[in-house]
Parts: sequence; structure tokens; C-alpha cells
Amino acid sequence: MTGIDTPALQRVDARHADESRAFRVQLVNSLPRLCRFARVLTQDRDQADDLVNETMVRALRAEDKFQAGTNMNAWLSTILRHQHISNVRQQKRTVPIDELTGDAPTISGGQFSAVEFGEVRAAMMKMSSRHRELLVMVGAMGLSYEEAAEICGCALGTVKSRLNRARLDLQQHLSGTPNTAKAATEVPSNL
Repeated sequence: MTGIDTPALQRVDARHADESRAFRVQLVNSLPRLCRFARVLTQDRDQADDLVNETMVRALRAEDKFQAGTNMNAWLSTILRHQHISNVRQQKRTVPIDELTGDAPTISGGQFSAVEFGEVRAAMMKMSSRHRELLVMVGAMGLSYEEAAEICGCALGTVKSRLNRARLDLQQHLSGTPNTAKAATEVPSNL
């Protein structure tokens, strides 16, 4: 006799299987948010799909690192963001960064909301990637400031400050008027 408690092992295996199923359900439920975030970051449907696929593969490989009860969306967004940064760095070596956003899809006419969306999208594309990223995380994805700070790897105050500058920058781009306060509030890019 080996001294191994077989019923105890079966209970552990069953609990692990239940946790794995719950993890995978959360993963699937997070897909729509991840797809939106990826499309904003990449500005290309195919690249966004690839980015989400890479994120899912990495998440499945790191399932044992996910802590049950924590925010799955923030965890996946962090993985996606890091993968996107890696992809951009690789592309930057061979493709000028301007070409990454050059072929933006057009908006069909006839609907006022589509025109407004196009204007907001164009204004956001003029913004720095840091500002655009925070606006998407907090505004479009509905993440809290704390979650955005965790994903970006910076302090809560930094997120609030960047978000404020991002909102002012977006407002300036949408109104078409120069932001005279911008020079006074300019912060080094390493923040």
C-alpha cells in the first residue's frame, strides 16, 4: 500500500477541474472587452484578432498564475497591452509607425452618430498613445482608475493626471482650438 488517500486526491482533482472551468468561462466572458481594447490599440481588425488570440494563448498558459477572485479583465488587459507593446516594438524595426494607423476604415454616410464617432476617433488618433490608451481603458472599457494604474504599472495619481491631460487634449482636438494651457502642463514623457 502506498499510503495515498485516493478519495482525497479525487476531491483535489475535482476542485481543480471546477476552478479550471470557472477560469475558462471568465476568459470567454472577457472576450468582447478585450476585442474592443485590441481594436483601439491596433486600429486594424486583423491585427486586433491576432492580438486577442495571442493574449488568450498566454492566459491559458499562465492559468496557474491567475488568482481566483481577482479582476480577470484587468489581468487579461495587462497581458494584451504587454503583447501589443512587444508587437509594436517588433514592427517598429521594419515598418514606420505611421503605417500602422494609415489604413483606417471609412465611415459610411447617412448617420450623424457615425460622423461624430469618426471625429472622435480621428481626434484620438492625433493624441499620444498613452493618453488614448487611458481614455479607452477608463472611458470605453469602464475600468476603474485603480485597475488602469495596475495595468499601466504606475501610481494612481499618475493615471488621474494623465487622464486629465488626455481629456483636455481630446477636447482641444475636437474643438479645433489650440490648447494654450498645454505647454504649462506638459509633463515629461517618462511619466
